[in-house]
Amino acid sequence: MIEIRRNAKNPIETAQNRPESRLNDQMRNSPPPVQPPQKGQKNAFYDVSGERNYNHMYRIAHDFHERHNPPRQDLEYWTEAAEDMAETATRGGNDPFLVDLLTMIYTELSRECDKMKETTSTQIENAS
Repeated sequence: MIEIRRNAKNPIETAQNRPESRLNDQMRNSPPPVQPPQKGQKNAFYDVSGERNYNHMYRIAHDFHERHNPPRQDLEYWTEAAEDMAETATRGGNDPFLVDLLTMIYTELSRECDKMKETTSTQIENAS
């Protein structure tokens, strides 16, 4: 809170608003500094067992998204996308994390398709 006195040129800071007090609050609330990995620690893009490579799964999901973006409105597109999603998940060992990523991408493609339909409908209505 800042207190302002009449005829004063500058506000008077309370103890809470002093720069050194704000700095102490920031230091208390900030996360600890990032430390370099110590010998024997696992890379952050692996699970705790060190067997699941998240970076690889993100790449697989990204490639799937890239193959099917932008979405189309025909049934053949959605059938191919669903089959590719199943094949991609199988190639990724049906890892639950990868399956969830692929499912979210499929959902996002559907959302994008719905937006395209709305835009097309609005354009047709406006042209009439």
